[in-house]
Amino acid sequence: MKRLDMQHRPHETCYTFSTLAKAYNMKDNIRRLIMEHAIVDFTDRVYTHPTEHVYYNALEFLTGSYWKKGV
Repeated sequence: MKRLDMQHRPHETCYTFSTLAKAYNMKDNIRRLIMEHAIVDFTDRVYTHPTEHVYYNALEFLTGSYWKKGV
């Protein structure tokens, strides 16, 4: 990290991993085991953040454009 002049810590990768693993539908128990957490809720609450795509899909669903597509 110092050589690349980055101000990050390795622990910060937990947020990226958890968010991407959930976005790609990794099973919660597998994600929890990889992260060595005992409680999935803790993993989701602390390390998993919805992506813009998740928000967009939710809004699309709520506004009815999801239903208009005939899906």
